[in-house]
Amino acid sequence: VTPAVTRAAVQCIEEEGLETSIRVAAAQAFRQANCFRPAVEKLVDIAVRPAFDTEVRIASYLAAVRCAEQEHLEKIIEKISKEENTQVRGFVLGHLINIQEGSCPNKENLRYLLANVVIPTDFEKDFRKFSRHIDMAYYAPAFGMGAGLESNIIYAPGSFIPRAVNLNMRATVDETPHGIAEIEH
Repeated sequence: VTPAVTRAAVQCIEEEGLETSIRVAAAQAFRQANCFRPAVEKLVDIAVRPAFDTEVRIASYLAAVRCAEQEHLEKIIEKISKEENTQVRGFVLGHLINIQEGSCPNKENLRYLLANVVIPTDFEKDFRKFSRHIDMAYYAPAFGMGAGLESNIIYAPGSFIPRAVNLNMRATVDETPHGIAEIEH
């Protein structure tokens, strides 16, 4: 991602006059991009800023966390631990705990960075009312194989109908992840 593309995408994410779906799509543009520190820093800033919509914050967090370094994770945990928006708080903290406890090889660096970090667990966990990241995976290092199912359920504050739901199924062979299917609504 070039500096110009980063500026344009971040400007789109921060533009309050745009529809939430467009702002979320701008954040998701970073999901498959190479890690670029200035972009990660901007995305983390958006994710921890309460003024932004829940969906925009969570999408920015998801785009940033895959490239996050220790200081980014510390900032996220510090700010989100005090977060009043229960949707953002539960999603982000739950996601970080899932990474910490998971076995997926492509998240090994994040797991290492989170190894000695205490992540608060005092958040709402009922996925029928609160935003959640669900990750079920098994990886067998002896065989170099594994499979996983990951899902994000995102609600707006005060709503009991999810604003966004996605499901991602993957397989890992010889430590190389392969996407099997992804469904998003």
